[in-house]
Amino acid sequence: TLDITVTVDAGTSGDTITNTTSVASGDQDDPTTTGDDLEEAVTVNNDADLVTVKTLQSGSSTPDEGATLVYRITVTNNGAAQATGVSLDDDLPSGVTYVSNTASQGTYVNGTGIWTIGTINDGATVTLDITVTVDAGTSGDTITNTTSVASGDQDDPTTTGDDLEEAVTVNN
Repeated sequence: TLDITVTVDAGTSGDTITNTTSVASGDQDDPTTTGDDLEEAVTVNNDADLVTVKTLQSGSSTPDEGATLVYRITVTNNGAAQATGVSLDDDLPSGVTYVSNTASQGTYVNGTGIWTIGTINDGATVTLDITVTVDAGTSGDTITNTTSVASGDQDDPTTTGDDLEEAVTVNN
């Protein structure tokens, strides 16, 4: 018996990996190959459990008009597979004006609201901070900022843990 322990390479999700061995040979003849099993195939899990959470990183949940707020979107890959082609949509709601953004990975475009993230390895986390100011004339209003779930090329079997909204009520 020979046991060989291996690690599956990142980026192989969805692939079938086949390990093939040769027939054992020795000094004597082997009259038959009946019963020989020379291949073992495994299919690498293709699930990437992307958890998307939006929080108010900076600023009050009851801001004044003109106040600065920072929304943070965190995407964590809790799945077994590397997630590729990941993106989400975060159109800012009326009542706030875009100032700037800082992404730990990828690119956010304010005009479209699209955060193109790219690849997130299993166990990794990426963040996007969006800085806005509260518009004049919103006193007493509740402003809810909602993001879409992050999605990629792999299956995401669950939305457990996703928290996609953050609301503030403008001080009156």
